[in-house]
Amino acid sequence: HDKSVRDRRVARILRQMLDLPGQELFRYLDETGKLRNVTSDDVNAYLREATGAAFTAKDIRTWQATVQTACELREAGPFRTLREGRRNLSRSVRQVAALLGNRPAACRKYYIHPEIPGSYLQGVLLPSLEAIAQRLDDSFPAELDDLENAVKIFLRWRQQQQREWWPAAGAADVCPLPPAADGPAPL
Repeated sequence: HDKSVRDRRVARILRQMLDLPGQELFRYLDETGKLRNVTSDDVNAYLREATGAAFTAKDIRTWQATVQTACELREAGPFRTLREGRRNLSRSVRQVAALLGNRPAACRKYYIHPEIPGSYLQGVLLPSLEAIAQRLDDSFPAELDDLENAVKIFLRWRQQQQREWWPAAGAADVCPLPPAADGPAPL
C-alpha cells in the first residue's frame, strides 16, 4: 500500500520502523535488543488479558464486518425486487471485504454474521434496526454506538426466534425462521 504522511515526526518514526530488518511492520526490539515479530498469538493473548474473556482478533474482525455490513445495507436502503436486494447485498459485501482486505466470498463466509444478509433479503433487517434504534437510551452500553447496540439486540432477537421456532429433531420440513411479519420485542 502506498500512503503519504505529512506529519514529520510520524514520518520519521515510520521510517525508523521500516528500516528494521525484515518485511513485517509490526516488530519490536525486546529487552535484550533482539528483533521480535508481533504475531497473531501475541495479539490474541493481549486481547484475552485486556478483556478477561476469550476474545481473538478474528472476533473483532467478525464484529466489525457484521456491523459494517448492516451499516452499508442501511445506506443502500430497502429494495423493490429481490434482484435489487441481491445487488445491494453484493455491493455491501464488496465494500466490507475491501475494508477488511479480504475477497468478498471469504468476507461473507467467514466474517459477516449470516443473519445480516439473510434478514436483509427477507426484508426484516432494516425495519428492525430502525425500531430498535428508536428505543435505545442511556441504559445501553456506551462503548457501543447506536448501530452496534441495534445489531447486537437484533442478532439476539433472531437467535431467540430460531430457538423458539426450531422444530424437534427429525422434523426438518419446518422452516427454522419464523415469518418476518413481527418485529423485535420491546426493549
